[in-house]
Amino acid sequence: MIFLDKITKLKPPISKDLNTYSVKEIKKNSNHLIGINFNREIALLFDTTKPYAKGDALEYIQLVHNQKCIVKEDKKEKNKNYSVLKCSIDNQKLKELFLKLLENIILEIPDKISQKDITDLTRDIFDLFEKISKPSRETLIGLWGELFVINSSKNADVLIQAWHPETTDKFDFFNQNQALEIKTTTSNDRIHNFSYEQLYVGNEKLLICSIMLRQNRDGKSLDDLRNEILGRIKNKNLKDQFELVYYKTIGEISEEDINEYKFDYSYAEENIRYFDLINVPRLKEKPMAGVKKIKFQSDLTGIKSVNQFDEDSFYSNLFLEVN
Repeated sequence: MIFLDKITKLKPPISKDLNTYSVKEIKKNSNHLIGINFNREIALLFDTTKPYAKGDALEYIQLVHNQKCIVKEDKKEKNKNYSVLKCSIDNQKLKELFLKLLENIILEIPDKISQKDITDLTRDIFDLFEKISKPSRETLIGLWGELFVINSSKNADVLIQAWHPETTDKFDFFNQNQALEIKTTTSNDRIHNFSYEQLYVGNEKLLICSIMLRQNRDGKSLDDLRNEILGRIKNKNLKDQFELVYYKTIGEISEEDINEYKFDYSYAEENIRYFDLINVPRLKEKPMAGVKKIKFQSDLTGIKSVNQFDEDSFYSNLFLEVN
């Protein structure tokens, strides 16, 4: 990443004034800068004009307009007012996500830009970080299953394009009216939790992918799967899309915690099954008006599974264990 490389090469300024930054241009001959202060907080400093706008702030990131700063590049120093987007996150992976998101929207901006435009451009970043929190154990095990499905597929690109699409969060994967919901379990039974809404579909075709997992210290971690998948992707935009969903899901979790979730890859390959919605035990009657958030368990043990996919379907890209 361009921004990460620039930040890595910077030494923090001696001054403890947190509005003093060691900086580099975001690109050659640009008026906009990227830098760090004494506390190694990352900041983007934008040379902005009218129309003016209000700033924004969360626990870890903030945007302040018309901020007086001292910027130091090599042996040069100057005082100037900037619009400052600052990140004070300790988590290295979230720092990388912050920089990656910025690269996607900032590198092509003009040398002169309004405060309003900067506020608008960074709105999605604030929206994303506002939702980031420490995920539950169930979320991380579910993520392992989703990464396994992508990594074991015949075409990872197609799976990533379908992974948590913006058009719907109802399913884990959605492609041209074909949906795939991943369910994982560490028990010896295929008993999974569902919401009524997950299994109440309209015109969509829905398959349930059930994966039985076994924890193993020598197994593959979330990060192992992430790196293997990235190695299969050639398209930069698709890599960015994949990492955005990945980091959004893992949230504020340490490297140590990530490595706790290691599962036997071969065991997962042996114990993956797909079930057509028509065979899944579920509530079929529509609830009365006012009834919300119905959740239940469904036992798929002994239920007939899918043993082949249509060649021209989205599902044909999936790994299928045939007994």
